[in-house]
Amino acid sequence: MKLVDRFFKFCINSNIHVSVAGMSFVLVSMYYYKIGAGFNSSVFVFFSTLFSYNFIRIFEGAKSYYDLKTLFNRQPGYMPWLLIISLAGLLYLALLIPVLELIILIPAGFLTFAYVFPIVKYRKQWVSLRDYPGLKLLSIAMAWAIVTLLFPLQDYLDKPDVWILFVQRIFLIMALVIPFDIRDLQYDASYLNTLPQRVGITKSIVIGVLFLLVFLFGSFLQTSLGQNHLPADLFVFMISLGFLIKSKPNQSKYYASFWVESVPIFWLLFILFVENRIN
Repeated sequence: MKLVDRFFKFCINSNIHVSVAGMSFVLVSMYYYKIGAGFNSSVFVFFSTLFSYNFIRIFEGAKSYYDLKTLFNRQPGYMPWLLIISLAGLLYLALLIPVLELIILIPAGFLTFAYVFPIVKYRKQWVSLRDYPGLKLLSIAMAWAIVTLLFPLQDYLDKPDVWILFVQRIFLIMALVIPFDIRDLQYDASYLNTLPQRVGITKSIVIGVLFLLVFLFGSFLQTSLGQNHLPADLFVFMISLGFLIKSKPNQSKYYASFWVESVPIFWLLFILFVENRIN
């Protein structure tokens, strides 16, 4: 039992779990357009998510070389190996994916870089997107939507439904980020101006519900995809709504980092084991 517990904590703390969630998002996107051969793209997203999240963990907050060295030394012993393996994996898969297909990831790469390093000015100071009021939520959602939807569906960007899916994905992810901001309310610096800091917990949840309603409404706007996706979209709406409503500052340790992050995994499982049986 201790071994299982240690493995579970390792998957969470090493960001393997969120990387599986990112890969699940990609496979869900491919499901919409019945794309079968998506192994390279989905595994590429797994490794790129694993690398970028651990990269952010190490570099975030570093103001100098000495800060970086201190932050790096505080990381678990497996972190250097995890970075090397994930970087090697994404570089290898990048060689198998046409360069023109990788170009669409440039905006997401920029958003990831800008989330860590100060490249925008706010009140005469250079700050990162995470530190710029109001941009944290949108920058996270935009990066995730580009990587997990526009990247695997780039051959279909001329389809209006893809852009509806893109907007849906942005609003869904923004709603799913709110439980994390509520969890971190007591730890985040006041200048971050996260949504719960600005409007309070209750109003943040209400805004999150509105985000989810936009996601659900988008499902009824799609024309070329038919209505086969509606049961899965409704399922995601309901479980996301439940997680959002129950969010609180003193939530259990893995409420957000496991259960909320598992939404795309649950989404994929629903499609594989429930919706396919209906069809």
